[in-house]
Amino acid sequence: MLTVDAARIGELLSFDVLVPTLRTAFAHGQRATVAPQVHRHRVDNELDATMLLGASWTRNYLGVKVSTVFPRNVLADLESFSSTYLLSHGRTGHPLAVLDGGELTRRATAGVSALAAGYLARPDIRTLLVIGEDRFARAAAQAYQAVFEIDRLLVLGDTPGFVCDGVMVAAVTDLEAALATADAVVCATVATSTPVLPGAWVKPGTFVHLAGSFTPYTREGDDALIADASVFLDTSTALTESGDLAQPTVAGIAPKIRGTLFDLCSGAAVGRQDEGEVTLLKSIGTAIADLATAAVVHTSVPSQ
Repeated sequence: MLTVDAARIGELLSFDVLVPTLRTAFAHGQRATVAPQVHRHRVDNELDATMLLGASWTRNYLGVKVSTVFPRNVLADLESFSSTYLLSHGRTGHPLAVLDGGELTRRATAGVSALAAGYLARPDIRTLLVIGEDRFARAAAQAYQAVFEIDRLLVLGDTPGFVCDGVMVAAVTDLEAALATADAVVCATVATSTPVLPGAWVKPGTFVHLAGSFTPYTREGDDALIADASVFLDTSTALTESGDLAQPTVAGIAPKIRGTLFDLCSGAAVGRQDEGEVTLLKSIGTAIADLATAAVVHTSVPSQ
């Protein structure tokens, strides 16, 4: 059985292959626990520690991901997110590979973001803003390069410790100024109860992907953003599982839900309808995307 660490996943996985693979997976669907089982434990009556179990299978592969999220780990300078992915044969059930789940998730999320942007962003976008860690920003830039002619990456926070081929990378600290130039925005934070993205600062025509909130108690976008945007979901479960949508709904703000990623990829829903529309993908992560990504990695391993 193979063991594939984070660095090897980065070497093996091509977004030129992954994005079309994800499109096929969402267009045709597959048997899956589309939303993971979520088990929460309150720590010190302040923040939730979370364990997520997600499974998916096709004719050739089946996979299970076990993930944990401990937000308070940052106080001890530890990673908040840990994950392991077991990939098995779809017809025999025999294990094939164990993959680093954190990097797999990072790459799957970036691929889903670029896939959705192909339907929801303007075709001429050039500047991508990422609110999240440097490693995810790198993956997002690579994924978007597979779909668009991205030539500028803005990362909110400290100076990014990386370079991307053909992309000018810049650290930004002024979010409002960055949003004035960004064509697409991806939030992939360890979300808290306080939104990090004000809708009032998002310019017309922007595509926004909110990926960090997967509990009803956390969010990344504020009420103004949700009220103004045309909203698409990676899965309908996001309506109740993420505070990005659940909290505004409770407050009487009805999100304009236009469909899911399944609908977009199958042609059942229309994406962007005009140049000035703010479009938004709210994702909580799907086992389908994880399995498609793991399969691409596995088939890319030489001499199997």
